[in-house]
This record gives sequence, structure tokens and C-alpha cells, in this order.
Amino acid sequence: MPIDHGAKVRTRDGHQAGHVKHAIWDPSGKRITEYVITTGGLLGHDVIVSPELLESAARDGNAIVLSITNRELDELAHYESGDYTTPPAGWLAPTIYGFPTGGYLWPVARAPRDVAPEEQEPSTVEGHSPKVGNNF
Repeated sequence: MPIDHGAKVRTRDGHQAGHVKHAIWDPSGKRITEYVITTGGLLGHDVIVSPELLESAARDGNAIVLSITNRELDELAHYESGDYTTPPAGWLAPTIYGFPTGGYLWPVARAPRDVAPEEQEPSTVEGHSPKVGNNF
């Protein structure tokens, strides 16, 4: 089932969950890998949702009804804007999904956060190796 940009989303326990805000596009796989749902409200936040969860959801009029509860929705990974970027200038959104170009985000390639930087080798001057030991 196609997912519309801005579609209203509810949970199976009847809570208004928010709306579909973005589609996360994998440029290497050329497909949508995740969606962002903004939950709005005073304590609202944006969550990352799998395509399977949205595409398999029931429809109730113009709303998407997820198969999870409001509590389960709150436990999903939070969307962090620094992990995503807008598509490059000139990129055309695939028409098959029905999202406008501005509705897509691309993941930002980052080095793993928990890996320590590698130790650097001693520098060389004009191709000579650094001196080792005493030269008396």
C-alpha cells in the first residue's frame, strides 16, 4: 500500500499518533528504508518506523492504523536530524512512491561513534624514516 506524505497515523489502541513527515531513502539501494512519523504535541517527538509497519497497516478513511500501541510507538527509535540530510540538488524523487522531493531524507554517512581513532605513525621528513635508537 502506498504511503502518502503527511498521512495521519493512529495506533491500534485509538491514539492519534501524528503524521508521516519524511521517507528515508537509501541512495545505494534505491528504495525507502524507513519513515519518520512526527507525534506532535507538547511532549511529542519524531520516531523512525519501518516500511513494513506502515505498508501493512490498516486504513480507516484517510488514516493509517498501525498494528502497535501508543506505548510501543513511543519506544521506537527517535529520529535524530543530524543523522540525515536532504537529497542533493537536482535529485528527482521517484514518482512511484508519491512523496515530493522535499519529503525525502538521506542517511548521513558517519564513522562509528564507538571506535577510537587509530594511532598515527610517526611522521617522516622528505621520505626518510624517523630515527630509531641512539645515534652517538
